[in-house]
Amino acid sequence: MSVSERFEDLPMFLSPEQVSDCTGIHVKSIRRCLANGTLPGDKVGLQWRIYKNILFSNTWKAVFGDGAGTDGQ
Repeated sequence: MSVSERFEDLPMFLSPEQVSDCTGIHVKSIRRCLANGTLPGDKVGLQWRIYKNILFSNTWKAVFGDGAGTDGQ
């Protein structure tokens, strides 16, 4: 399975736990970054949601070049 296929298999919005699973960063660190604004995300009720294209945009640029991994580009 290619990197692109694995990326596409992820849901559009990820929870802090899912981000932790994908990155290996502790979930408390993910939540801290969300709370202080260094990681963009939206709080829906009591739950955080992180848009996968924002989260992995730098990785996509490094692997596939500018414009890859973004909607409609």
